[in-house]
Amino acid sequence: MSRKRHDWIRYIRWANTRTQVNSTSEAVAAARAVIEANWGYEVEHILAIILDTQHRIIGTTLAGIGSATTAYFIPEILFKAFFRHRGAAGLIMVHNHPSESSSPSEQDITFANGMAGMCKMLRIDLVDQFILTAEEYRSIPFDRDAILVLGKK
Repeated sequence: MSRKRHDWIRYIRWANTRTQVNSTSEAVAAARAVIEANWGYEVEHILAIILDTQHRIIGTTLAGIGSATTAYFIPEILFKAFFRHRGAAGLIMVHNHPSESSSPSEQDITFANGMAGMCKMLRIDLVDQFILTAEEYRSIPFDRDAILVLGKK
């Protein structure tokens, strides 16, 4: 058996042990576990949950951090982590609101549409985006057909 085939078989066996995300509530539980174990809810964090084609969680990465009212997204960190995961096919983007309000702001919606455009351009399945507080969560509406427009400032 070739080394590549052996590595792929090992990956499939490993992936079959991973949590499959079938609903937003399952993604919320996974995101809560990561945020609460690592950072808490005091400042905003942008978390990416990396999925394979079967929507199994194969990784997570902190893609941004900020203050009590804003977060700074670092796309290089997100996409570097995404492309390092063998079998990566999709993302769920999560960020928390320390204010305890799960309502998306205009900035949140603009960010969500920008992420949709980036993912579409890179052929990454953007499964969901949501805001998390210590008590609740809410999906952020975004345009799945968004186009990333690059412009000068």
